[in-house]
Amino acid sequence: LMLVFLVAVFYSVFGHRRVMALAETQMTPYKDKIPQSVFPFLLSALRVVTAASFPLLLLLAFALLNEMIDYDATWFQLIGSLLTLWAIGALAMGLMRELLTGDLFAVTVRHGEEIYRLARLALLYALVGIAMYWGAAAFIVRSDVLALLRSAISFSIIIVLFLLHLKKTALLSLLPQLPYGSYQRARQWLQKYYFPFIFFALGVALLWLIGYRNLGRTVLVKTWSSGLAYLVIML
Repeated sequence: LMLVFLVAVFYSVFGHRRVMALAETQMTPYKDKIPQSVFPFLLSALRVVTAASFPLLLLLAFALLNEMIDYDATWFQLIGSLLTLWAIGALAMGLMRELLTGDLFAVTVRHGEEIYRLARLALLYALVGIAMYWGAAAFIVRSDVLALLRSAISFSIIIVLFLLHLKKTALLSLLPQLPYGSYQRARQWLQKYYFPFIFFALGVALLWLIGYRNLGRTVLVKTWSSGLAYLVIML
């Protein structure tokens, strides 16, 4: 199992480009049969799935094996959790890469590459932190040590995300120009009060970390989800 896992990691780093190139070659004959406005999105979706194909296949194999045998060893179940985390991370990484660097949208041409590098670093850091915590929780670790590790990892992830959001010009460049008065006023408000809003979000996240979970969850989730919903409605 460990050998298969190491081979999978090696493939994800060095071998997926060949598979991706082969998949794109297979899609080329259908280019003339698919509308030009749709084909780039289909090709990007194929790249995302191809990049995550190996962890997804390993996760499927693990799920089948787990159903066929009755084996509840801690290390075995931990492998299943890590495979799930890897598959989710690979899909998220591929999706970010295509949305920010795939030239699918005009707004990503200028700062998409910079945002992708920072977002990829933040995502990898978060995934490694979660994997470390799961590894510690799966084995015999004192509860106070585990709580300290969780707090340290959570705090470091908050700081990394905060540093990512300090890139005001790059992040605001992703907001499209739309011919609606209310949207333009909201965009101007965000342009003016961007840093106070980001520091406010940092403060609420730290309150969440030190114990005010209901307050932090309510403020952060409601604020960001409302903003995203508004943007989707305007689009």
